[in-house]
Amino acid sequence: MIGWEGDLEDVARALEKVGGVPVKQKLAMPIFLRRLFLKDLHNMFLYFEAGGPKGTAADFRRIIPDALSAEDWFRFHGYYANGEKIAS
Repeated sequence: MIGWEGDLEDVARALEKVGGVPVKQKLAMPIFLRRLFLKDLHNMFLYFEAGGPKGTAADFRRIIPDALSAEDWFRFHGYYANGEKIAS
């Protein structure tokens, strides 16, 4: 499903807008560690790097008009994985 399209910079901008604090995008872990310890996630990234899904967010929104954007997702969840609140 493609409810939103963007890169790390777009995600950082969305999180910055929702959270109200500056966010700088960066690689969370070296790729060799991802490949070694998170094989499923690594393969998902390889899939997206090789072209990924063939649909578009606009196509998906014709079927599911209320699909969440990155900003909407951050607002909906409201917390980081460590329990810290996203929005100030």
